Amino acid sequence: MSLFKLLSARLATLRDGFIPSSLRQEGGDIDILYRHQLFTSMLLFSLVAVLGLSLYFPIVSPGNLLAVAVNTIICLVLAACLMTLLYQLHHGALYDKLVHYFLASVYGAIALGILCSGGIYGSNAAVFLPLPVILALLLNCRKTAIAYGLMTVAIYTVLMRLSAMGVQLPQVIPVADMIAIESALWIYYLFTLLSLIFLYDSLTQRLYAQRLQERDKLSYIASHDDLTGLANRKQFDIELNEAIHRSQRLDGFSVALLLLDLNQFKTINDDNGHHLGDMILRHVAKMINETTRVDDVSARVGGDEFAVIVQGEASQQQLQRLASRLGDAICRPLHIAGKEYSVSASIGIASYPEHTLS
Repeated sequence: MSLFKLLSARLATLRDGFIPSSLRQEGGDIDILYRHQLFTSMLLFSLVAVLGLSLYFPIVSPGNLLAVAVNTIICLVLAACLMTLLYQLHHGALYDKLVHYFLASVYGAIALGILCSGGIYGSNAAVFLPLPVILALLLNCRKTAIAYGLMTVAIYTVLMRLSAMGVQLPQVIPVADMIAIESALWIYYLFTLLSLIFLYDSLTQRLYAQRLQERDKLSYIASHDDLTGLANRKQFDIELNEAIHRSQRLDGFSVALLLLDLNQFKTINDDNGHHLGDMILRHVAKMINETTRVDDVSARVGGDEFAVIVQGEASQQQLQRLASRLGDAICRPLHIAGKEYSVSASIGIASYPEHTLS
């Protein structure tokens, strides 16, 4: 396993640890699990980034205690909010409520950063204003994103009005440190956007793969017998009609049908119970699969009735030999709890177009 895959697996394990186990159970709602995974990944990433920034500010401007204190307090308060959200998410709190708390926390940190760094024109935190709108779109829905977009326009308008009115906001960050801090914030901002794209794409691909698996599973359930795994009666009719149509289109392509009816099965089933009867039916289905070809279609068409569709060139002698092999395979005894059980089968053969009714 590559280092990237190993790291991704570790991060996925860490992320899923914050998601309630009820959502991770098989058969749960995939859409809800998908949103929880994306939200948890975003919370963990934001927590690491905010803690990193809280260590970065004292390095950039160690001489300005006020700037260090304000920036560190903002980061630590936001980190505490993120950890609280992770705790509540793990204990099953409402997803929509937590998303709104998260977005409100981000908005609060951005607004406080702007108010403490000279206002909308001089602040290096103003670049983050569009970020909550993007988060709202990915984590919730378009309506939420539109609402937060309007809120962003309102906040921006208020800050511009304050600046136009000559309101002097405090500038706690020295001008000499602005470039270094702004570079760090821009790197964080771009990295956040790239991470969001990666997370969204990764989880979307996995959701699509899960959808395909669910579709294939449902398709299999709809077309196969749940006891034996053979095609059910509905799928058998579809396969037979398709084989007949194929034979009508292609010269030399024949279709043969073998119908199998088990003997003594009803007696064994009535005397020993349905559990033993089910085991015998599974045994018969296994013998049929092992005897027929890959291209042949095997189906359970009734309680103890089976059918095999043989496609392609096959003479009557070949069909007779196949029927004989099927009969011998089905007769093989099944040993259960020290006892031996066996059934035989009556097999009929019909070919298309030789045995069609005119």
